[in-house]
Parts: sequence; structure tokens; C-alpha cells
Amino acid sequence: MSSNRYLLLLVLILFAACDQLEAAASEDALIAQAVQAGIIISPDALEGGRIAFSTEEAAEGSIVRSMNSQVHLHFPVTADLSFERGGGRLDYRNANTMQFVHEGDVLMRVVFDEAALRVDEQQLLLRMGEANRRHNNERTRRRADIESFRNEVPGHMNEFDIEIHSLRLEGMEDDYRHMIHEYQVQLRENNRQLEEIRIRLAGEELVAPFDGVISWANPLRVGASVENWMVMITLYDYNSFQLLARGTAELLRYGDIITVTDVNEVERLARIVSDPLANIAIREHNYEFIIEPLEDIDASHFFPGTISASSVLINTEGVLVPSRAVENEEQRRFVYIYEDGIIRRRFVQTGAFYMDRTQIIDGVEAGQLVVLQ
Repeated sequence: MSSNRYLLLLVLILFAACDQLEAAASEDALIAQAVQAGIIISPDALEGGRIAFSTEEAAEGSIVRSMNSQVHLHFPVTADLSFERGGGRLDYRNANTMQFVHEGDVLMRVVFDEAALRVDEQQLLLRMGEANRRHNNERTRRRADIESFRNEVPGHMNEFDIEIHSLRLEGMEDDYRHMIHEYQVQLRENNRQLEEIRIRLAGEELVAPFDGVISWANPLRVGASVENWMVMITLYDYNSFQLLARGTAELLRYGDIITVTDVNEVERLARIVSDPLANIAIREHNYEFIIEPLEDIDASHFFPGTISASSVLINTEGVLVPSRAVENEEQRRFVYIYEDGIIRRRFVQTGAFYMDRTQIIDGVEAGQLVVLQ
């Protein structure tokens, strides 16, 4: 089918749809229904301008906008470090708030009463030795009794006596196996206790699980008593973080490029990576935005939580189009381009925006005509 016939067929489909609309339908409503239905139309082929629309040329320009805001710094990779064993005293400490640490660094160490543990170790070893001696003697005696009883089968025993003898022999062997099992259970428990004593003798260390910054350190001094599972250090990975800001959908949008000015007055480029249109409002017209760095940001000097910072949209230069030409589909944006008598949908990457102008980073070139919905 030639392109003209294909175009004529689409026009006829469009006319059929339009005939079902109310007579009072506006021209804007007609074009909106057509493009929403995915119909590619050629306005030049329509008689009398039955469907009218307006266009505007994408042009080079600049946008400058600033906004002061509180930025919430969130570190999703954190670790609370604590000792597994209590009853010891703090023997070593190399951990302070906002201190840089490397994976494997020993941050704190706790030691236990060595003299008491040595006594417990010797007493346990003596008990284990005595239990082992008794077990070996008992096992030898019972094994001999079983073998002796096995051979005590007189030739004059009838069938019933032989069966009774066999059952008694089976019972003796079961008792023998049960004795060995009980000894093995006790042996494992004694070995566990011995290992626990020796672990305590060696002390316990808190080791940094990754490179990071200590955001909080327990103020206990060396020599203080330490309880088990008491949080001693909170460590965060400053290479894995998010910036969160609250604002309105009119001021911040998905894809906006901003600069975050930290407490040291250092500006860092970042981009809004969450779409407020897909979020639930925290309060009326108040959304939480996730901001992703676009350049290496050293967040090690930030404390987790809310910081005093400025969220400032940079002076943006590039291709600009009217904001009302840009539409949303989930977290993607698109415009309609009018070119060679045809309207086509074009997905775009947006950047900065302010009031009635939006920057197009990719998808539209200067000089192209965008349809105003």
C-alpha cells in the first residue's frame, strides 16, 4: 500500500472517530484524543482545518533558578558494632565520632579476668581428663561383658531360652551404644566450654567491616565494664549515600539537575532521580525527592541526618521548549514533534525547568517544532 493510501486510510479512521464526538467538542480536544489514541495524523491532508493545533520552535536558551531547602543526608549502608560477650572491661579504644576507618581496622577491644579464666580452664581440663578415663574403662568393661555373654550359650538351651538370651544381648549392646553417645554429647559440651574460655582469654575485638566514618562512638573509657550486645560504634559507608529533599512538584521535577552546597561551601552536581508524580504526597504539595550525585561527592564530612545546605538549580543552557509541550508516562517524558506534515511522539530526557520553559537534554533539536497540548 502506497504512503498516500495509508495516509488516507488513517484520515478516514480519524474522521470516523471524530463523527462520534459531540458537536461542541473543541479542536484542542480532537487533537488530544487523536494523539492519545496513538494515531499519526497529517494536518495538511485534512479539509478545512477540521483539527487545528499550535506549535512552537525549540530554541537555544538558558534557565536560572534557585531554591533554598533542607537536604536530608541518608546512608543506607550502616553497621552497629557491639561485643558478643559481656562481663569484660574495655582494654583498647581507637574510635571517635567522625573518624575515618578502613576495613579490618581494630576499633575497640575488651578483655576478661585472665586469672579466673585460667582457673576455669584447668578445672575443666581435669574434669575432661577424668571423664575420658572413666569412659574408656567403662567401655572396655562393657565390651568384655558383651563378648562373654555372647559366648555363654549352652548346648542344652531350648529355642525359647536362646531367644531370651538374644534379647538380653541386644539390650546390652543398646546400653553400650547409648553410653558412647552420652559421652560424645558431654565431650562436645566440654569442648564448647573450653573454646569459650580460650576465646575470652584472647579478648574480643570490634573490627571495621568496611571503609567508612564513625558517626557515633560509645563514650565508655578504657577500663570500663562492657555488657554484651551494647552498641559501641555506629559506622556508615560514606561512598553509599542518598540525598533527600522535600519540595513541590512545581519547583522540583524528575531529571532536574541541581547543585548541593555543603557546609564547607563546596558545590556538587546532582540530579533528581525520583518522580514526584509517582509518589504519595507527604503533605499537600509536599513531596520527598531522591537526589543522586552526578560527580564524585566526598560525603565523609557530613553527619547523617538533616544538614544546612542549599539546593540550587544551576544556570542551564541548552535546547528549551514550552513546559506545556512536555507530557509524562510513568517516569518517562515525551513531546509531540510536528515534522513533514506528521505528528510523532518522541521520548525525551529533560533537564532544568522554570515556569514555562523546560530544558531538553536529548530527543529534540533546536529548530524542531513541538506541539502545544
